[in-house]
Amino acid sequence: MTNIQTKLQQNQDLGNKIEDILSQIEIPDDNQKALLFTAFLKNGLSHFYSMNLLIEKKLYHSAFAFARVFFDNIIRGEYSIYILDNTKIDEMFVNLNDWKFPNTTTMCQKLDESFRNSFFENIRTQSYGIMCDFTHTSSNQIARWFNAEKNLIESNFSNDEVVDLLEGNYNLMKRFAKNYIAFMKANNLLNDGENL
Repeated sequence: MTNIQTKLQQNQDLGNKIEDILSQIEIPDDNQKALLFTAFLKNGLSHFYSMNLLIEKKLYHSAFAFARVFFDNIIRGEYSIYILDNTKIDEMFVNLNDWKFPNTTTMCQKLDESFRNSFFENIRTQSYGIMCDFTHTSSNQIARWFNAEKNLIESNFSNDEVVDLLEGNYNLMKRFAKNYIAFMKANNLLNDGENL
């Protein structure tokens, strides 16, 4: 099994465990934060699985384009739960089509202040620009089609780059899911014995 296949299996196993935990949770209609967190987790899981499937098919350009969407989902989900108060959550539910999030920098800084670390801001400053490039089909996305050594137009991602994407996705998904689990336990919506 290659490093890529090993990471794909690790990601699949994590996704399966998260799905198992999600299947155990029943959320009352009046717990809007729990409903919202679940929606963001399921949406993130969808992106997580999509990147894995694209990598399995060696569609690396599309997988890398999803990295920003996946990251945005996680920061918006955690921002909604850990930064917004109930009034803002109510406003979000009432104005679903018109509600706007702050910019990415603001959300990353607020989350890092809340968690007392620099996790999101480090990702944003080190990787967000290239994530945007791939998402919006800019120069790096197109340049990855040129193989100068073979004088061909073919994908030129290295195995290490693909493994790095899979590892980064795994770490983000696991962190997000752990925060979700802790939130659900704190709200008595999940058994204390459940963990990843």
